[in-house]
Amino acid sequence: MKRFLVIAGIVLGGGSSMQAGVPDAPAAQLFDGVSVNFTDGVDREEARRLAGRYFAEFHGACGGVDYAGETPDSWSFSTVVGFAAAPGEAIVVRKDGTRISQKGSPDVVRTGDSWTYKGANFFGEEGGG
Repeated sequence: MKRFLVIAGIVLGGGSSMQAGVPDAPAAQLFDGVSVNFTDGVDREEARRLAGRYFAEFHGACGGVDYAGETPDSWSFSTVVGFAAAPGEAIVVRKDGTRISQKGSPDVVRTGDSWTYKGANFFGEEGGG
């Protein structure tokens, strides 16, 4: 549990800059400053950095992420949210670096060097995947 508090202090950004209510909104600066080499796939540490930045974007600086497991195609990170550290939905980072998702939050999709908020998940209607 202490790792979540340490991670929360390290995670970049506070508040959200998301353009609410605009499906497929550009997310160009969302991952600026997050060091990831997408040419060789996303390793566990790179995925943790992406999940941490995603968490900061949609939940602010209260809480954090922790490694929870992997599948052949993705990394999964458990979350705790807020001062009470309430368990939240897992953040899933695809190993090819093309999608980051969390149930109840927008999917963020990468095409080349471009990031975009995607689809119905933008409104919290469906889970990510």
